[in-house]
Amino acid sequence: MNSASVRGNIGPRGRRARLILGIIALALGIALVVSMEVRGSPRLWRLAALPLLWTGCLAVIEAQRSTCVVLARRRIWDFDQGPCPVPDPTEAESLFRRGREVTNRATLIAAVLVLIALAVP
Repeated sequence: MNSASVRGNIGPRGRRARLILGIIALALGIALVVSMEVRGSPRLWRLAALPLLWTGCLAVIEAQRSTCVVLARRRIWDFDQGPCPVPDPTEAESLFRRGREVTNRATLIAAVLVLIALAVP
């Protein structure tokens, strides 16, 4: 197992920032859905929560996996001492794939959350 698959590409500060952002975005998304329900808005308007829910899911998963998808796409590490390129091409490619997995997982979870929000009468 290579180091990119073990440690990701962000340090403790990056993980903490993403976790805080994720929690806030998820809370705002849920609050938006609840407020629309309380006001009797049409169900399709609940789709407006998708960007908040997706951002929240992405940020929380990035924090959990220690992987920033933007940095992974650029094949860069930032362990709280400034960004630098991943020196090993194999590790860089592994990191790139890991970033894609994080994005896919966040998209799937956000889609499920929106479908649940749409299903609630």
